[in-house]
Amino acid sequence: MPIKLIIVIIFTIIAVIFAAQNSLMVTVKLFKLQFESVPLYAVILLCTLFGCLIMAIIQIPSQIKLKLELSRKNAEIKKLKGIIVIPDDEKENHI
Repeated sequence: MPIKLIIVIIFTIIAVIFAAQNSLMVTVKLFKLQFESVPLYAVILLCTLFGCLIMAIIQIPSQIKLKLELSRKNAEIKKLKGIIVIPDDEKENHI
């Protein structure tokens, strides 16, 4: 079995256990909105997903910056490889 599949199965089992142990119905109030009889596990999971979404959005600019910098560095490396000149006395050793 691939390791990724095993990890997914383990997290799925943990999620099922979490949902079973937190199935209490709660009322959620957000400003003037009120949601009644919402399972506690759904509230916790939605808040977790919302937090992950916020973190992903925050990280996007830095990822773009890193990719642009990597592209510039790769272009610089290609340019420098074209400039390198091997002296005549060393060419005889390389042949």
